[in-house]
Amino acid sequence: MQALRSTDPGISRRSWAQAYPLLWEAAQRLARRLLAGDSHEHDREDLCATAMQQFVTGLVQSSSESFNQISTWDDCLSMMRHILRLRVLDFFRAQGRNREDAMEAVPDIPTPPRTDAASLSELLALVDELDPPKPDLLRDRFVDGYSTDEIAQRRQMNRNTVVSHFAQGLRYLRSRLEKLEQPGGLQP
Repeated sequence: MQALRSTDPGISRRSWAQAYPLLWEAAQRLARRLLAGDSHEHDREDLCATAMQQFVTGLVQSSSESFNQISTWDDCLSMMRHILRLRVLDFFRAQGRNREDAMEAVPDIPTPPRTDAASLSELLALVDELDPPKPDLLRDRFVDGYSTDEIAQRRQMNRNTVVSHFAQGLRYLRSRLEKLEQPGGLQP
């Protein structure tokens, strides 16, 4: 372990030249089990590369307590596999999102043509119909003016989770507002 963390370039290069192929093979075997099928070959390669990069960076920089506790080769393999499992989980979560959920930032909502007090109260009532935490998140963004990153930090949520909540909430509001604009209005 000391050789892998060595600041001496020669020692570090030699130790990683031995360790990296073993870690890569272990990552590949796990990725083939977690993400089976020929259609995912490139995805497996990308996920393994990402996991390996995060593992090597974390180990060399000792960026967290969990990396500081790695003292044996088995610990290295376990940590690398743990990181890969997390990346595969992220991959499946991303696959489950539709195009709107995968957007990088939530667009500003254009000002609606009706801005009277009745339409505002109707809109706020529709926002309140959403499942938690969507009403609070939407108010943070569109009433209080916080950015997506600020909301994620304030609410101690993952940024992608916040964006998913926005997309789901906006999709619901859009469908309800379309019904409101139809003749006969919105029915409870």
